[in-house]
Amino acid sequence: MDRLERMLTRKYTWDEVKCSSKMKDGIIALYLYRKFAYVLTYFLVNVGNVSANQVTLLAFASWASSAILIWFDQNIVASILIFLGFVLDCTDGNIARLKNQVSKKGKLLDTISDRISYLSILLVLAVKISFIYPAPHLIALAGLLIVLLIIIDVVRRHVEKIVASDIHDTHVINNFESKIKAKLKKIIPFINWENIIIGIGADLEWTLLIITVIFPLIFIFILYILILLIGLGIFLITVSLIGYLNSKKGRGTI
Repeated sequence: MDRLERMLTRKYTWDEVKCSSKMKDGIIALYLYRKFAYVLTYFLVNVGNVSANQVTLLAFASWASSAILIWFDQNIVASILIFLGFVLDCTDGNIARLKNQVSKKGKLLDTISDRISYLSILLVLAVKISFIYPAPHLIALAGLLIVLLIIIDVVRRHVEKIVASDIHDTHVINNFESKIKAKLKKIIPFINWENIIIGIGADLEWTLLIITVIFPLIFIFILYILILLIGLGIFLITVSLIGYLNSKKGRGTI
């Protein structure tokens, strides 16, 4: 009881909150969303005493509300709620690491909340825009993107289960990222590229969605970009898995 009481009444410092972030993150998450998430994390753990799972549910509520608002043409407010939802999505991970609340159940809840919300907003946006700007292939493209998002999630989790590590630590993905980072470091030296994940991540997906909600006319263009990037992601992950399995086979461990 005393231990629980201490956990509930403990105050976390700003440095502890900043250290609760992931080791690697997308560039937009690292330099934008995480900045807001640090402030929110500091407030929630010291004033609200909120759990990571509760914050995940808050993110889901924010995204669900944005989908409804898009349907009623309140796109600016919807885009703000989508932004807030992703900040909360970053915050729940910070709180989980800070309070040692990381669990498979929590990760599953976070993943389900994230994907259901993203796909729902995407679908509502596609249907709504197809009513205003007739484009027969619009919903088909949105459907293709949804299928690709499901595939990349399934493939990624399968690979991470086999290699027992994050997908970005696998040989092919790591080499691919290292080459790009080396070139980017020469062009933009002041960015800490070591902590950045190259490729399409949740931060890029949600940012493109926010831009689309604000500027619906570019929806088809954004869809093509996402389809291309996610298709490339699936290809790289598949190649990485094949390379890993071949290396294991070569060592006689399979």
